[in-house]
Amino acid sequence: MKTIYRSLAALCLAALTVAPGAGLADDRKVLKLAHHSPVSNHLSRVADAMAKHFNEKSSQYRMEVFGAGTLYTEKGLVNSVSFGAVDMIFAASTFWEETTPEMAVLDFPMLLDSYAKAHAALDGNMGRALSSALERDNDIKVLGWMEFGLNGMLLNRVRPVRTVEDFKGLRLRAPNTFASIMLESLGASSVITSSSEVYMALQRGTIDGTFTGPKSVVERKFYEVSKYATYLPAAFSTQPLVVAQRTWSRLDEGTRALLQETVAMGAGLSREWAEEDVQLGIDGAREHLGMQEFSPETLAEITALAVPESEKYLKKVAGDRGMEMLDLARADVAALADSQEE
Repeated sequence: MKTIYRSLAALCLAALTVAPGAGLADDRKVLKLAHHSPVSNHLSRVADAMAKHFNEKSSQYRMEVFGAGTLYTEKGLVNSVSFGAVDMIFAASTFWEETTPEMAVLDFPMLLDSYAKAHAALDGNMGRALSSALERDNDIKVLGWMEFGLNGMLLNRVRPVRTVEDFKGLRLRAPNTFASIMLESLGASSVITSSSEVYMALQRGTIDGTFTGPKSVVERKFYEVSKYATYLPAAFSTQPLVVAQRTWSRLDEGTRALLQETVAMGAGLSREWAEEDVQLGIDGAREHLGMQEFSPETLAEITALAVPESEKYLKKVAGDRGMEMLDLARADVAALADSQEE
């Protein structure tokens, strides 16, 4: 009997020794971070890295990641964080345009067509103004920007595209309205369809080509149903990472500081990994299809043709606020150019 008691006592002592460390994770309040990026995407890896960083340092809260659309649709994520149903999210900029129309500026063609320009604008007046607008309209706080990288890649089955003349008559899939406006201003006809339908449409000849993200060339095997590739970095894709104001208001100062530190780390990773992912897509397209090039003069011609109709559309959907955001972005880009000349 004494042996049994001694064994029980030893088990209890072991439980007391282990419980504080084990119980810490269980007892901490949960902060839910939700997103829609697939597991293979670099932003999914960024989310996991942020959770690891935060959880190693916080004794009061534990960040749990719900990725690949496991909680809501992407539009549902935006609605849920505004109402405080989920603590934090990052979602594509287009899903914020219903409440904050000036977010459309991020898809404006040939505006942020390099990483240097995009970072100058996001870190500058445009980024601060967009953050303020999102917070004004959605009862959230913007903590940072998760970068998807420079888009896009022009694939087609008909002919090499190196000049504006080469666009004429091509039936091309566009991912959004701004891309459609740009392609049509260059003489192509455009169709906006889901990316999941592109492979079959190319295979059947329903479309001649597609304007897509570079990584899709390999991930979705578009090279199997295309003959030519041309890289045209017309727009920069980024997603705001936001926290519900309802959640933010109940966090103590230490947790707020840790959360901001965590998101800053994640934003830095997203910049690094986005460039790597885009380059992998470019390399894959070059390997399978070769790569056509636009001259600087052709890029300038594309910009001149695409901008007027794009400005009209931005004015239509976002009004004066959208045009003011465009002016801020252009000023940030101009300031970058000035600094590079010094």
